Amino acid sequence: MKANRQWMLRLPCVILLIAFCAAYQTQAKAWQRQSEENRAAAAEVEAYNANILAMQAQLAQEREAETAAVQKYADGSYTASAMGFGGQIEVRVTVRQDRMEEISVLKHDGEDAVYFEEATAVIDRILAAQSVEVDAVAGATFSSTGILEAVRSALSQAEEGT
Repeated sequence: MKANRQWMLRLPCVILLIAFCAAYQTQAKAWQRQSEENRAAAAEVEAYNANILAMQAQLAQEREAETAAVQKYADGSYTASAMGFGGQIEVRVTVRQDRMEEISVLKHDGEDAVYFEEATAVIDRILAAQSVEVDAVAGATFSSTGILEAVRSALSQAEEGT
């Protein structure tokens, strides 16, 4: 009877142990299933991100090709002249990568030195705007207009070079 009694006392512990193991096994399977779902979702996100990166790279290449194809001015230095207040004004425009890098006045014979010095302020305006569509310098209108027209003529040469 004593052996039977010990077995009866241990039976609830064995049942509890079996129930605990079964519950743990069920939970472990649920964790494994969730882990597999997470891995699958992560792989899907990584594939999606890789696809986006590939599309961005392709767009960047297309934009670069489009930019190269649409270059307005050919690189180089171009010389042109136009009439100022007192005579011809000759300029040299240096173009690199579709931008005016430098504008130099080569000749300005016949121009009044004081007015012409004021007129050269238009060069900074042209370079800042990267355009000849800027206002002439007040007080030196004819001289600055001569510079503008000479630059415009040099840029038309750069356009023909493309």
